[in-house]
This record gives sequence, C-alpha cells and structure tokens, in this order.
Amino acid sequence: MRTTDPNDRRIVYATLTEQGTTFISNLFPQFEALIKEQLDVLDEEEKGTLIMGLKTIGLNAESHWRAK
Repeated sequence: MRTTDPNDRRIVYATLTEQGTTFISNLFPQFEALIKEQLDVLDEEEKGTLIMGLKTIGLNAESHWRAK
C-alpha cells in the first residue's frame, strides 16, 4: 500500500498489506536457510574476509548517498 507524506508530496511511503506480510513471514525462513547453507562452505577466515568486504561496500555506499 502507498501513503503520501502530508508535508511533502514527493515522498511516498510503501507498506506491506497483511497478505504481503504473511508472504514475507513464510518466505524469510526459507531464504535464511538457503543463505546459511551457501555460507557454510566458507571456513572462518573466509567468512571474516567476506564480512570485511561487505562492510567496505556498505560504508562506500553510505558515503556515496550522503554526498548527494
């Protein structure tokens, strides 16, 4: 569902319907299990490297959007 901001017409908030919330609630555990299964092939050092890389990407994205 979409709701416009009463103070700024450019802003539109999106919210899930009850049906959408139920769908996501049912889907998320399957998605989480799939990700865990995929990451289980990594050893601890590889997981650490992945985490550091993802943090670097996240910080870069954050600074990119703040600069705009």
